Amino acid sequence: MTSERLAQIPKAYDPHSVEERWYQFWMERGLFTPAVDPQKRPFVIIMPPPNVTGELHLGHALTATLEDIMVRWHRMRGEPTLWLPGIDHAGIAAQVVVENALAREGLSRQGLGREGFLERMWQWMGRYGRVIAEQHKRLGASCDWGRERFTMDEGPSLAVRTTFDRLYRKGLIYRGERIINWCPRCRTALSDLEVEHEETPGHLYYVNYRYADDDGHITVATTRPETILGDTAVAVNPEDERYRAAVGREVVLPAVGRRIPIVADSAVAPEFGTGAVKVTPAHDPVDFEVGQRHGLASVNILNRDATMNSNAGPYVGLDRYQCREGILADLKRDGLLVKAEPHAHSVGHCCRCGAVVEPWVSTQWFVSIAPLAVPAIQAVVDGEIEIVPERFTRVYLNWMENIRDWCISRQLWWGHRIPAWYCADCAGDDITVFLERPLPARGGGEVAAGSYRALIEMGIDAADIERYAATIEVALGVEPIVGMEPSQGCPRCGGGALVQDPDVLDTWFSSALWPHSTLGWPEQTQDLAYFYPTSVMETGYDILFFWVARMIMMGLENTGEVPFRTVYLHGLVRDEKGEKMSKVKGNVLNPLDAIEQYGTDALRLALSTGTSPGNDVRVSSQRLEASRNFANKLWNASRFILGHMEGEVSLDGVQRADLPIEDRWILSRQGRVVAEVGRMMEGFQFGEAQRQVHDFVWGEFCDWYIELAKLRLRQGEAPSPLPVLGSVLETSLRLLHPFMPFITEELWQQLKGHVAGASADSIMVAPYPTADGRAVDDEAERHMGLIIEIVRAIRNVRAEHRVESSRWVEATVVAAEARHVVEARAQAIEALAMVRPLTFAAPGERPTSEQAVTLVLPGAWVILPMAGMVDLEAERRRLGDEIAQSEAQIARAEAKLESEAFLAKARPDVVQRERERLASHQERRERLLQRLRELGEAS
Repeated sequence: MTSERLAQIPKAYDPHSVEERWYQFWMERGLFTPAVDPQKRPFVIIMPPPNVTGELHLGHALTATLEDIMVRWHRMRGEPTLWLPGIDHAGIAAQVVVENALAREGLSRQGLGREGFLERMWQWMGRYGRVIAEQHKRLGASCDWGRERFTMDEGPSLAVRTTFDRLYRKGLIYRGERIINWCPRCRTALSDLEVEHEETPGHLYYVNYRYADDDGHITVATTRPETILGDTAVAVNPEDERYRAAVGREVVLPAVGRRIPIVADSAVAPEFGTGAVKVTPAHDPVDFEVGQRHGLASVNILNRDATMNSNAGPYVGLDRYQCREGILADLKRDGLLVKAEPHAHSVGHCCRCGAVVEPWVSTQWFVSIAPLAVPAIQAVVDGEIEIVPERFTRVYLNWMENIRDWCISRQLWWGHRIPAWYCADCAGDDITVFLERPLPARGGGEVAAGSYRALIEMGIDAADIERYAATIEVALGVEPIVGMEPSQGCPRCGGGALVQDPDVLDTWFSSALWPHSTLGWPEQTQDLAYFYPTSVMETGYDILFFWVARMIMMGLENTGEVPFRTVYLHGLVRDEKGEKMSKVKGNVLNPLDAIEQYGTDALRLALSTGTSPGNDVRVSSQRLEASRNFANKLWNASRFILGHMEGEVSLDGVQRADLPIEDRWILSRQGRVVAEVGRMMEGFQFGEAQRQVHDFVWGEFCDWYIELAKLRLRQGEAPSPLPVLGSVLETSLRLLHPFMPFITEELWQQLKGHVAGASADSIMVAPYPTADGRAVDDEAERHMGLIIEIVRAIRNVRAEHRVESSRWVEATVVAAEARHVVEARAQAIEALAMVRPLTFAAPGERPTSEQAVTLVLPGAWVILPMAGMVDLEAERRRLGDEIAQSEAQIARAEAKLESEAFLAKARPDVVQRERERLASHQERRERLLQRLRELGEAS
């Protein structure tokens, strides 16, 4: 090894001095930008856009790592490869974050008004949009940054308006009054998928409803007594004999005195509570359906902030939970509260802010989704789209076959404004505007709501109505004016008093268009023609319905083609205990902190090691340390090899049959690994592919071949191992590059001038290794495997008997078929196993010794005289002491397990642990006794 050459290579790998330099190198040379080649089919991934709500978390790091593995692999295969990055405006989530930031400044959304608030939102986007891009670059994401998109860019926004207009004109988007989920914290409607249901302890309250025509009563059970105020019926099952005579009668609603009927409906479960239930159509989805069947009124009792409105009678203005306590107290006072039983039930929470949602009837915009689901189901059934892992196909189909209409309107300011307007001249008083803040009227005082026409007559400026409108109520009979751009006037009356719907679209509406809107649709761009349909949609299994299903439906609807060929679903990132990471638990790992401490390649390796589609990933500091250790191992091995390289080495023209056995072995093993890795990558088994390369590089190349090569280099043995060392290292770097891009680029650039054929500008565009069956050498693998087993077996015995690492021991190898091979590598066995002298014998010549360890291996025996390893007398004394300790522990455990008092009082798991402890002590004693027998009798 030349000292000059070695001095050029740092002793330790410093990722911080490498990563930024190579990422800039890749960017400057445009290696992330694909060239359109009509003769080649491109590989395309559209990045799942992170929410513009702050910094990336470990889940984003997993997504970026898996996608970059795919992208780098396909790019190295010579395919035009596009990874298009982007960011999502994240409607509710981003608005909540910015509102909280405003609150810390003493400001509010209501005080700023719509224009002022949106200005602050765009400032937030400008700041964190860049942060997210830079963090992706830190992760090594090889995206085409020139094509980066934001869901509210001009192009995607045009796609949103176009889709809305098309679906509306086809009758697939409509305004209607239906039960929806309302978040009183975010003050907006939510889709069913945005509600997280948690089993929550509560009570089942039994309440008497008195008959209107006599002193009798019917008892109902409810978990939400405050909703009694919105009841419009009591329902029983038509088959329930207990209440057959009650059907058709009326009862008096407690607290408000309203008379309501008793109806019969099969939705009622006779076994729940008393078998009689209250019906609140405005605040329960099942009750809403019952109300529709029986023509019941819907009485909404809640304001937008979940306080009680004027329909709540004496409880108006109270918070919903204050109202619950108040009505329970009044029911008890009036003798109507029968009892309350503990009862756990499922309670919906907003997935963004965690507030308990309220079901209520509201007029919203919906997508009639069932017609769109039919072709999306067929695309998966017919195999046009493959879902990986396959088990999620059934999950997808079950949901799609039972899909419900999608509520797409949100009472927010941040997002794509619904492209619908209403004519105030045509509608008259049928447009009621609710303002975010009270505004002064011409005649004095302040107004928070009123018909649009009335607000104008009060002197409130139309611009202020637009600026502070929170939501509007428009009678269903008023036809909206839907179009791509604001209309210049009403097409019906010619009037100009147009009011735009203040709601915005659900974030997932624009995200559903992501694969084609990012490529230019509805314009027929070159990108859309060449890169669509895309290849793989990689994302978490938890948004299969939120996003993936909707992309398939909208892609087929808008383009007539599937949006991608494969759906790859990864799992969640958990801590080492398998628990979900959360700030509350304090187990969150910031990816940037991990990069600072361990390096990007170590983080990527920790995230991809052992991963499989659809399964959760456990990440811990130990896993990160192991990944960093592998990077250091690779660095040190490469440093050793590079330190010996003077000119260029090549295996071209070399007759492999003439190479030493270890050369043929390592080339054969690498050939098998290349073939297996290719198969794994094709099957999306990235974690297993990475493990195969890791185990080969560390366990076979570094631990065995390089150690054997060192002996040959020291002895000047011919042929030199350098051509094989250089070839295997260069191929291994290309195998590893998709997983560990930075360290492999750094080492490959230093190596490429010394290995024939390595001439690309970057390892990123060097060809990925492909299988070559000619490299496989079964005989070399079998014989070299025996040599390795001999060394490993001797090392194990040395460790077991605590032989000093510097002490040489004697050994005899008894081999038959492979004796000549083993003898040819005697010096290597001696050096690696610290054996001297090493002798060989045929099976008939096997030496015998009572005081020796005999190791039986496939194809050979190894005999190790004990006298050469240990002081026999001292070892006998030590073993005797350990046997005595084990017997004492066995006696204590047996006594405890024979104690009736212990068996009667101890928990079953404690007793089982004690039995396992006894078995472990007994097994250890047997091992020690066997070792003592091997030493023979004392002299």
